[in-house]
Amino acid sequence: MKIKSILTVLLPIMGGLCVNGAEISPESPEEIYDKAESYWYGENGVYMNRSKALELYNEAADKGYVYAQIRLGELYKEGEDVTMDLNRAVYWYTKAAEQDSANPPAVQLSLYECYKDMGNCEDAVRWLMLSVESGYDWAQITLGDCYMEGECIRYDASEAAKWYRIAAEKGNECAQYDLGRCYEKGLGVSVDAEQAVYWYGKAAEQGYTLAFSAMKDCYDSNGMAKDKVIALEKLAAAGNNSAKYSLAKCYVDADGVSRDLSKAVELFMELCDTGDDIDMASSAYMLYRICKMGETLPQGDAMYWLKKACSIQTKYIYPKAAYDLAKAYDTGDGVAQSNEQAMFWYKVGAENGDPDSQFEYASMVTGSERKHWLRCAAEAGHTMAQRQLAIIYYDEGYYSYAGHWFARAAQGGDVVAKTYLRECYGMYIE
Repeated sequence: MKIKSILTVLLPIMGGLCVNGAEISPESPEEIYDKAESYWYGENGVYMNRSKALELYNEAADKGYVYAQIRLGELYKEGEDVTMDLNRAVYWYTKAAEQDSANPPAVQLSLYECYKDMGNCEDAVRWLMLSVESGYDWAQITLGDCYMEGECIRYDASEAAKWYRIAAEKGNECAQYDLGRCYEKGLGVSVDAEQAVYWYGKAAEQGYTLAFSAMKDCYDSNGMAKDKVIALEKLAAAGNNSAKYSLAKCYVDADGVSRDLSKAVELFMELCDTGDDIDMASSAYMLYRICKMGETLPQGDAMYWLKKACSIQTKYIYPKAAYDLAKAYDTGDGVAQSNEQAMFWYKVGAENGDPDSQFEYASMVTGSERKHWLRCAAEAGHTMAQRQLAIIYYDEGYYSYAGHWFARAAQGGDVVAKTYLRECYGMYIE
């Protein structure tokens, strides 16, 4: 369920609170709660002490402090540094919901979650509907999910779409994505690609990455390349970096727009300066490829951009960039030949899932490590890796495994694998 943390909805800044113009006393529930927060997070001059924090949360909650009650409900619901206990979560959430001064729909929605997880659909739906009736958009989405999944309520895709629309029209990006998916797949509404991309686009405008990807795919699968470019231009102008990258790719590939490497380079350069690590790595790699084309950018700059794509300090390394840099070191293309550097970058590419890197790195190692990387590449569809893995299994006497990988390689067009199958297994694959 796409439900925001209850505390992100409800927690105020606790410091410097006043009640009716009077400063809060150190013994007040608010101050006790504030101390609990300090111990929980190890802030304000105290060491982290979750046990002490829990004791203080309970003290403040027992004195009726609603935010402490909500906090305990959340801790017991999620099992965060305490034993998960849905009954205790329900107890504290209910205490909070019963307070006239604090009966927020977010608490009601949390009670729905607890009762649902306890298998009590009757009470779950009762609390959910209270939250929905208050107009809470996340509850409306949850009700839509219930109808779509047939969870605690009968399956009804049209009802699901109705509730997604209600929340989407309020501007909720998750609801907008869900409604777009309904239109794309024909769930509770007639299939309508234009409505699908409209709602995906609304969510993408708010930075919802999943919706952005769905919007692009929907444009592509429905042959709406020109409309896709218009949408990307709008998002790019609003500062969406994913749209800038995709738009630049359109200019490179002449996808829905005339090929224009100058515009592509401008966008890729901008992302190298202002994007996140993934934007910078992928954009630098595209600039490398443009240099290799010998158009717009000098070929002599290719290695600069390739090394930049591989040098960004991030868990994400653009796999093909690592492979191309390894191949350059392996062959001495644009850099001094270095087996050590080639092996290093093949390994980086292999560890980031590039089949070509996995195959090349396998040729540089031995034993079980070699077999491991050949298997990784083979499972990703690398034909030569499939054949070599098959030969290893054949030499080891594992003929059924060998036959499987020879067949996979032969289906991929490997002539040597076809010969093995014909001569050793009596099998013929055209």
